[in-house]
Amino acid sequence: MSEMERRRGPAFDRVVGAASGAGLGILVALALGPEVAGVIGNASGPLIEELSYATRQILSRQAKRVESAVGEAVTEGGCPLEELIRRSLADDRRAALLTTALQAAAVAQDEATVRALGRAYARGVLSTDDAKVDEQSRVASTLGSLDPMDVRVLHLLRGGEYWIKRSKEDADSLVIVDADPGVDDVVDTVVARLATLGLITDEATSWGALGKWQITTFGIRCLTALLEVGYTSAEDDAEHVEDSS
Repeated sequence: MSEMERRRGPAFDRVVGAASGAGLGILVALALGPEVAGVIGNASGPLIEELSYATRQILSRQAKRVESAVGEAVTEGGCPLEELIRRSLADDRRAALLTTALQAAAVAQDEATVRALGRAYARGVLSTDDAKVDEQSRVASTLGSLDPMDVRVLHLLRGGEYWIKRSKEDADSLVIVDADPGVDDVVDTVVARLATLGLITDEATSWGALGKWQITTFGIRCLTALLEVGYTSAEDDAEHVEDSS
């Protein structure tokens, strides 16, 4: 039994039920990459040993995120892990979804993204519609490309209104940095990334909307995937505190 398999907690074991340790070990190794283990195994010397220890701690956290995503996939799919693996091996399209979702989960920065990736994996790999598999692959790869600040801005634009990045003479415009001052220094790169991923667009439907940003249908789809598993923004948390006070 590998070190990663021994680290599985009882909570996850209860979730996956009859899933085999070998199957989970394969998925964790696939997500983290076998090359890392080889490097660590050949390391020597005091400094390298310290680095090796730190690396193992990072890998342990990544493995736990992969396990969490797999557990979410098992729950979402309502089937044993073996069935997910069997479906994943059915063709290259589903195998690609498997690797995309789990590799993204390993490095995700929040639990909501990890769980959303697990659901995307299950929904795609268990579907009999290849278009659905492709859709969930795109959702998984996109979620894996976002950091928390990207999601904050995407969540800000969720209402469908048009936004501008910074204040202009147009007093009627919604302003991203006014609504979330914490993104002021990086708003240009955040907006650029969201636009590149197809999550927001500045394609105006009227003259008055020129140069303004709006969430796309795909942006709503990806944001919904996060909201389904309990994503909350700092804005939502603040409103919750105010409501409970």
